[in-house]
Amino acid sequence: MDTSKNYSILNCIGRTAFIGASTRCLLTNGFTGAVLKGSNRKDKELVYNYTSTYESLPISVKVHNNLYIYDPYAFFFTNTLESKQIIEDGIKVIQEKFPDLLDNCYFDVFLKRSCKPKGVIGKTLSQLIESNPNLFMKTSSLRVMQFFNNAFKKSKNIPTMEEVKLLIGKCDALTAWGLLTIDDISKRMAIKTRFIDNFVIENYPIKQIVILGSGFDCRAHRLPLSENHKVFEIDLPQVLDYKEKVLEEALRIVPTMSKSKNSLIKMDLRNFDLWKEELVNSGFNPSQPTIWLMEGLLNYFTQYEIHNILESCGELSVSGSKVMMLTMTATKHTQSDHLKQILTCSLLDQYQSYIDDPDFYMKEAGFTENIQMYSESNLLKKLAHQKDSNLEKWNLYSYTIGTMK
Repeated sequence: MDTSKNYSILNCIGRTAFIGASTRCLLTNGFTGAVLKGSNRKDKELVYNYTSTYESLPISVKVHNNLYIYDPYAFFFTNTLESKQIIEDGIKVIQEKFPDLLDNCYFDVFLKRSCKPKGVIGKTLSQLIESNPNLFMKTSSLRVMQFFNNAFKKSKNIPTMEEVKLLIGKCDALTAWGLLTIDDISKRMAIKTRFIDNFVIENYPIKQIVILGSGFDCRAHRLPLSENHKVFEIDLPQVLDYKEKVLEEALRIVPTMSKSKNSLIKMDLRNFDLWKEELVNSGFNPSQPTIWLMEGLLNYFTQYEIHNILESCGELSVSGSKVMMLTMTATKHTQSDHLKQILTCSLLDQYQSYIDDPDFYMKEAGFTENIQMYSESNLLKKLAHQKDSNLEKWNLYSYTIGTMK
């Protein structure tokens, strides 16, 4: 998709939304591919409008069946010039800040996969690219994935950063994201999205949903909400302007699956009084129960700002209202220098806070009833009945739910 107008989303914190969108796109493609191979008529009807888009770039990741998600709109955010620019900017950051990171396995992990095809031993990435001039035709994106994901299993020629830049530069945006997405990232995104989707559906009787820092979240379009539901999204103007532009095309191809009334509130959440006033002016009713969603948001604010955001939610809530907040824990982040490097290179260097006690903020804001806290490994067991030693070792995110008494 051409969004060549100079949108300022690349110059604000909202650019991190491309990371989530790209992973949801790959997960959606995994789900779509499985559906097309299966016999479930209801699922086939669900993915019907997305099928032509999927077939043009069937690049995907695999997770447990219970973790698959369906977000057909994620593709349209991923397949943009800005999305590709995010990757190229990220590689530049790695080169400048961590010149030795490649040898410490960052891209080595991404590119050393599966079995090695014939003729690879002793060849550098540059030589492989030069010897396959037709590999980067638009119709061959999946072949790029298959070829390079298999290329370096036993090769001693770890690609240089310049070679990685060359490879990414030749790929379309979705192929590039596919090359750089590892299983751990995909699984964490699947857990997060599936859990929050389930939370919204389980609380279906609550008809007001407010998504703070909504980014490219498309639950207002992809969840089966009724005509009695109201969804309010609050984010920076440049983020929501960009989102509106992308969704113009996306909704023509994949019509909304929701009947909800949706409102976009283009505000900085640090302007506490202003966004509360605009929320009410947009049709929000403080006398009705509300679901407040804060996914991938709070760590970008100071502790003072987090307190005020949650306090604002509490002021606008009545008994039965619920909050779901996702936070990164301070303990796990500070335990690993390598993790700090990965986070920095993946655009998370703008985090302002790390939170080990999210329930404290919840209680301060008045959401004191039935507080539930989950780690990623807890949710993997809950959703897919699986264990993952890596998630158990590195439970980076905490999910906290609370209810207004």
